[in-house]
Amino acid sequence: MKTTQRILRTYTYLLLSIFLLCGCHGKKTSLDGMNKDTNIVSLKINSTQIAKGISHTDTVFISDMKFLPNVIKVHNGDTVVWVNKDLVMHNVTELTGKGWASPPIHSGASWKMAVKQATDYHCSIHPEMKGKIILE
Repeated sequence: MKTTQRILRTYTYLLLSIFLLCGCHGKKTSLDGMNKDTNIVSLKINSTQIAKGISHTDTVFISDMKFLPNVIKVHNGDTVVWVNKDLVMHNVTELTGKGWASPPIHSGASWKMAVKQATDYHCSIHPEMKGKIILE
């Protein structure tokens, strides 16, 4: 009996804490049904709801005719900014299907893009310059 009361009290505190946190931050959670045999509540929190709206920006420098770093790991929706530190103009073009391309990026300028998929890219002006975006 004491074990059951302790479990119920623990879940009550847990649920109260979650409801208070969700109410304060505007995050929504959903409760899946109760298990009638054990009276244990199954809590399902959608991690994409919690992380929704949180994106990260990564920078790739273009210098010495290279993308630095040449491989970058990001999450879907993150932004990548390419900054041209070279003396000459470059661009950033998706390599496989040419699905996207930057305009010319002049020396000292930058271009940014929200990442939607993993891909290889290159500078179509200087095709030996290659980079890769990996989605985590």
